[in-house]
Amino acid sequence: MIKFKFHLLLFIVIFTTNAIQSDVIQCEFEFINYFQLNKEFYMCKVSNIQIFNHGAKISIENAIGQNLENKKNEQVEGTNFSNAPNLNLIPTNLERIFPNIILIFINNSNLTQITSDDFKPFPKLKAIYILFNSIEFLCKDFFIHNRELEAISFWENKIRHIEPSTFKNLSSLRILDLRGNVCNFPDWVDDRNAVVNSIRKIEHGECLSEICSINNLIAETLARDRLMEQLKKKINK
Repeated sequence: MIKFKFHLLLFIVIFTTNAIQSDVIQCEFEFINYFQLNKEFYMCKVSNIQIFNHGAKISIENAIGQNLENKKNEQVEGTNFSNAPNLNLIPTNLERIFPNIILIFINNSNLTQITSDDFKPFPKLKAIYILFNSIEFLCKDFFIHNRELEAISFWENKIRHIEPSTFKNLSSLRILDLRGNVCNFPDWVDDRNAVVNSIRKIEHGECLSEICSINNLIAETLARDRLMEQLKKKINK
């Protein structure tokens, strides 16, 4: 009986630790001009950054704060998460509160990973700025759901691997900033031709880390082994 109680308690602790937390964000609504895009955006700047817990995925259930005159949540174009040291995963559910987001800005936080699912709810996304965070790998086609992207910045992260297909099919991309990473591109580019040249370098494997390359090789080897086993079974039938 004591052993059963211990296992039950352990299950509860693990379940609670991994559960998605829900919370409310406090917005300071403002207009911000992003000179690179030559556009002014109506933004929600999140002020209650203390809600983020290290390692926990946050689901945003509501946003509070006074919209500017003649504005409402449906007109919010971007979110700004800045100076949140415990934010290491992109919050979910934002699209239900701000359905027309076209800009995501996360600055000086501790974002450690992103996936294509993080951006999937925002098919009209024009710009992603993830500055001064801790992203290390762009190992997949993260932007497969965001074909209208015009600007991407990962300035000052820890990126050491970029998959060759990461920026594939982003025909509108005209700003790409990868400065200050382990895999370093020294200049930010704001010209479509320069962006294309940078993408070509990435496609040719300029930013492949040994760790990811080895992992890819292992995965390919295992896939070939599985295929050979399937062929052998068919032959032996």
